[in-house]
Amino acid sequence: MDLLWRKSSCARSVDMLSSASPIVLGSGSPRRRDMLEQLGLPLIVDPPQVDESHPPGQDAASYVAEIALRKLNATLEKWRESARDFSAVLCADTVVVLSGQVLQKPVDEAHAAAMLSQLAGRTHHVLTAYSLWTPARAATRSRLVSSEVTFRAIRPWEVAWYVRSKEGLDKAGGYAVQGLGMVFVEKIQGSYSNVVGLPMCELWADLCDLKVVGAPAQEHGQ
Repeated sequence: MDLLWRKSSCARSVDMLSSASPIVLGSGSPRRRDMLEQLGLPLIVDPPQVDESHPPGQDAASYVAEIALRKLNATLEKWRESARDFSAVLCADTVVVLSGQVLQKPVDEAHAAAMLSQLAGRTHHVLTAYSLWTPARAATRSRLVSSEVTFRAIRPWEVAWYVRSKEGLDKAGGYAVQGLGMVFVEKIQGSYSNVVGLPMCELWADLCDLKVVGAPAQEHGQ
């Protein structure tokens, strides 16, 4: 796959940050890309190819953390010896968990409809794990964040309407909280951005702590 270089249109945000080196985002998720770009971070999008099958009996938390780390290792194998400059490598994975059952991306529209019907009127958890590596420290930092989402009851025609939109076909649990799927969400406890696909509060703290981003250049001189 060709690499996708993206520089945010938020030029003011880029100028505010002390780091101009791009982050290698090992994910093909447009949602994760968009959230990072909103911060003004330059990105190189390079999603790895890894086995994401869920072994029977493995709990959701260890599974999603393992996949995020597996993606990071696959991306690092390619980029660690690269001559190109980058400030960090970031990989993540998100799953929806309902009564202990892991709901990944639906395989087709019928599967998406079944998922939405399962979620209707119930509370589920969204787990996102990310792994972050910086060449400056040659160390990995990983986190797992969970959010609780409650759906209202959903009418059969609403299920059919939503599935026809195809919005949820490439998303864990078969819905997008930031899109049309917002009409089903009664309550969220925890991080909203985590439900979208990346816990930005926690990630930002790690990016600052690892010096991937920092204060504006003029503040360093004060």
